[in-house]
Amino acid sequence: GMLHVIFVLLLASSAESHDSACPCLTAESPQAAAIESWIVANNMPTGYGLHGCKAYDEGLSTTEIRCGQGSPQAYCEEKWCYVDAHVCPINRALCEERGFVVGSFEDSACRDRPMDVSELVTGTEAYYSYETCGNLNAYDSSRITSEVAGNRIHAAITTSAPYMVKGAIEASRGDLLGWYGAVTEWMYDILLSFEPRIELTLNESWATPISLDAVDGSSSYTACVLDVAVGNYDICLGDFWITPERILLAQFLPPYGQDKMFLVAPKVQQPEDISDYLRKPFRPFSGELWGMILGFLVFNAAVYMATEPADGVDFNSPSASSRLSKSLYLSLLGFVSGGAGTSARSVPARVATLGFGFFVLITLASYTANLASLLVLQETNNAISSIHDCEERGLKVCVAQALVMEIQALHPDLRIEPVQWTDQVPQSIRDGRCAAGVMFELAILQMFAGELAAAAGGEGDGQPECDLVQVGGLITTVPLSMPVATRWSHALGWATVQSTVQGRFEATRARLADLWPQPRCDAEDAEGAEDAALPLSSMYGTFLVAGALQVFALLLALYERASGKTFQETFSSGSQAGERGGAERNQGQEQSVAGRGVDGELAFTDNSNSHLNDSNSKPRQDSVEVLELAAPGQSERFQVAEMQRDVKRILALLQTRRLSSAGSPSQDSHNNLKPNQPNRQKWVA
Repeated sequence: GMLHVIFVLLLASSAESHDSACPCLTAESPQAAAIESWIVANNMPTGYGLHGCKAYDEGLSTTEIRCGQGSPQAYCEEKWCYVDAHVCPINRALCEERGFVVGSFEDSACRDRPMDVSELVTGTEAYYSYETCGNLNAYDSSRITSEVAGNRIHAAITTSAPYMVKGAIEASRGDLLGWYGAVTEWMYDILLSFEPRIELTLNESWATPISLDAVDGSSSYTACVLDVAVGNYDICLGDFWITPERILLAQFLPPYGQDKMFLVAPKVQQPEDISDYLRKPFRPFSGELWGMILGFLVFNAAVYMATEPADGVDFNSPSASSRLSKSLYLSLLGFVSGGAGTSARSVPARVATLGFGFFVLITLASYTANLASLLVLQETNNAISSIHDCEERGLKVCVAQALVMEIQALHPDLRIEPVQWTDQVPQSIRDGRCAAGVMFELAILQMFAGELAAAAGGEGDGQPECDLVQVGGLITTVPLSMPVATRWSHALGWATVQSTVQGRFEATRARLADLWPQPRCDAEDAEGAEDAALPLSSMYGTFLVAGALQVFALLLALYERASGKTFQETFSSGSQAGERGGAERNQGQEQSVAGRGVDGELAFTDNSNSHLNDSNSKPRQDSVEVLELAAPGQSERFQVAEMQRDVKRILALLQTRRLSSAGSPSQDSHNNLKPNQPNRQKWVA
C-alpha cells in the first residue's frame, strides 16, 4: 500500500505539466481511441502525442518527420501534445456563468491556447498544440497559410506611379491585366508563394460610387478602404497612408514603407545688384574658411622670413619689418597666382615652400569647383521659410484631405486649405488658394520631373514645375500600407512581413528603378539649398598637412642656426669657397676674364706682371678701378637686379677705357704701357 502510493506520487511529479486551459489528451480521452488506431496503423511509437508534454519527434525519422541523425529540424526537441479541441477555445458562456470575465486566469473557460489541426493524422480530426506545453509553433507555416491558400482574392487597383502602372498584357501573367510597378509585382510574387497559389482577380474601377458618396468624395483612397471594410474587395493595392480615419474602417497590412512630408512654396527670384556680383567671387568659401586661409598666409610669410636668410635673393634689407612686409607680399602673390613666388635658396625655405604649394593646389582646386555653379546661380529669396513661418503669419497651407487631421494635430494654429489630391497642391498655390502646400517627397520629385499629373493617372504637359521649391525641414512621416479584409489579414500580414524582411520589396524597387522620377530642375531648387559655400571643416586636412610641413621647415631652420651651418654646407663633400682666377692669357686678346671666387670682387687691371707679385696678388689701388659685386651665398649680397646694373656699369666702363686707349695710347702713362702696345686688361669676377 505505502509503496504503491509513493510510486504514484513519484509518477505524478515526473509527468510533464500542461496548461489546464487547453489540456493534453490522455489514453482515457474520447478522442484518444481514434488517434491510437492511427498510431498502430502507421507504426508510430506507442502513445505518440498522448502522454502529456514531451518531445515526441526527437530521433524519429519518417517521410513527414525528419528528426533522425544528420539534419534534425528545429521542432525535433520541442514539447507538444494532442489537445481537446472542445476545451481549448474560450467558452464565454461558461466563463460568465462561473462569475468571471473573458481573460480571467481563475478559470480555464475564460482563456484559450493556440492549437492547430494535424495534417499527419488521418481518419479523424486531431488537434495538437506546442503552446499548451509552453512552446511556440513557429515551424508549421501552413497553420497560417492554409486558411487562404488556393483561394481567390479580389483586389482593386488604380494608377499611382511608380507603384502601380498600366502597361501591355503579358501572356505569362494574364491575371495582372498588364499592370506592373513596385507594389503590383511585389504583391503578385507574394500571392504566388502560397501553396497552392492564391488566384487573383483585379478590379480596375477602383473605389465604388457608393463608397465615394459615403466619404463625400474626399478621397478615392479612403473610399477604397471603405470598400474593403464592407466586403466589396478583399484588398486595395496601392500606396495607402495609414491614418486614424482609415484605421477605423478596416485592417491594414504591416507597413512596407513611409512617405516623408515637406512644405513647398513659390520661389521668389531676387534681382542681383552690384553688391551681389561683388560678393559672388567670395561665396565658394564660408567666412570662417576665408579667415583661416588668410591666417595661414600670414603664418606662411612668417615661416618663410624665418627660414630664408636675411641676405637672400628675396630680401634687400636686413630690417625685420621690411623683410616681413616683403614676405607677406610674396605669400599673397603666390596664393593668387597659383604658385610659390619665392626663390627659396635654403633647405628649410624649400620645405616651407613645398607645404605652401600643397596648400595652394588644394585650396584653388576647391575654390574653382565651387565657384563654377555659384557664378551662374541666381540668388533666390523665398518669402516662406517653413511651416512654422506659415503658422505664425496666418498663411493658408494646402493639405491633402487624408492628412488634414494629422497636420492639424501637429500645428493647431495652422490655417489649412484641404485639397482632394496631393497633385492638386501646386496648381492651388498658383491659383492663390494657399500660400504653400504639404507634399510628400515622391510627389515633389515628380513635380520637378514633370510627371506629377501623369503619376496620378492624369494628363500633363511633361514640363517640370520649377516655380516651387521645398522649404523647411521634415514635417512628419506617414506609413504606407494596404487595407485588407479580416479573413486575409493574418496570412497576408505574415507573408508581407517575411517578404519585407528578406528584402524582396527593395529588390523589386531596384529592379524597377527607371520608374522613379528624375528631377530636371536645378539641384539647388529641388533640394531647397540656399548656398553651397564650403565650410571650414572641409579644409581641415589641407591645413594640417601644409601646416605640418611649415612647422618642419621651422625645425630645420632652428637646426641650422644651432649648428652654424646650412644644410648645403653640412651635406656637401667639401665645400669650396670658389676658384681664385688666374689670368686667361691668349695672344692677341685685348681683354681676359677670370674669376676670383674668394671675395667676389670685380676688378679691372692691366696684364703687366710688373704690378703683380703673383696671380693671387691684388692690383695696386692707384692703378686699378675696382667694383665689388657680391656672389650668392657670401655675407655681403645685393639683389639680382642690382647685380645686373653693376655688370652694365662695368661693361660701360670697359667700353670707355677701350675707346680712350684706342684714341691716345700713351695717355695712360701711369700703367707703364709702351706706345702702340694694346691696353690688355684683366676682369676678375
